[in-house]
Amino acid sequence: MRMDKRAEGSFAETMMAMMVVTVALTVFMSVFAYSLNIDKEEQRISTDFLDSLRVEGGEITGIDESYVQEECVRKGYTSMVIRIETAGDINRASLSLGESSDSDFTFVRGTTSIPCDDGNTVLASYEVVAFA
Repeated sequence: MRMDKRAEGSFAETMMAMMVVTVALTVFMSVFAYSLNIDKEEQRISTDFLDSLRVEGGEITGIDESYVQEECVRKGYTSMVIRIETAGDINRASLSLGESSDSDFTFVRGTTSIPCDDGNTVLASYEVVAFA
């Protein structure tokens, strides 16, 4: 591809230069968007405390306010709420720890079985809400 006498490029050279600029900008924007997304990786809420729960004397034990405070400090949450409630009328118990907030939150819900002091096992539903 040759330049004309006035040192101007032809249509092909102009299109080639535009394609190089377009590819370079696309690569830059892709790397920039990827780096923003990596920093925002969502933290998973820990439910390790479920293994230590027991129903003793009609109350759920094995976890207290200190766990909530430690988990908030460790994961960087402003506050955290844990609610656990057993199903059915026998060995009925509930537990609510922490304070809610008006900020963004992430949560996990599920069911688990909790052993009782009388040898039975009860089904319980739990909800853990962590506020950013």
